[in-house]
Amino acid sequence: MKKNSPVIKDSKVGRILQVQEIIDFFVLSEIMETPRYLQELDSRMVLFFKGVGVNLSYMSRRIAFMREKGYLVQQWDDPVNRVKHYCRITDAGREYFMMMLRDIPGKIENGLSFYQSISEYTAKRYAKWDITQ
Repeated sequence: MKKNSPVIKDSKVGRILQVQEIIDFFVLSEIMETPRYLQELDSRMVLFFKGVGVNLSYMSRRIAFMREKGYLVQQWDDPVNRVKHYCRITDAGREYFMMMLRDIPGKIENGLSFYQSISEYTAKRYAKWDITQ
């Protein structure tokens, strides 16, 4: 960066792509065509994101949030023996999903650029402070 060259802040870190958006997008995408159980959603997330997942209680909170917003409903396998329930998307959930489908690619692009900048900054700090000693 050159001295005296102004840099304009055009984004904020918190606006790039939040974990909750990733979870919401993933869950709604997964239940778009077929209802799924929480455990199944967790397993599929780990599979698709190459070993990276989230805490089940955090995913449960996101599902509760989406249920409260009317984006999905949860239904029991057996109304008498309420052990497992599955998630099914609603029309409002489809609208929310389509909005995210439009917005997320740009946020991912900004996130990749941001993380690349962090990588470059970190490399300069390592070089400057020579932490290998």
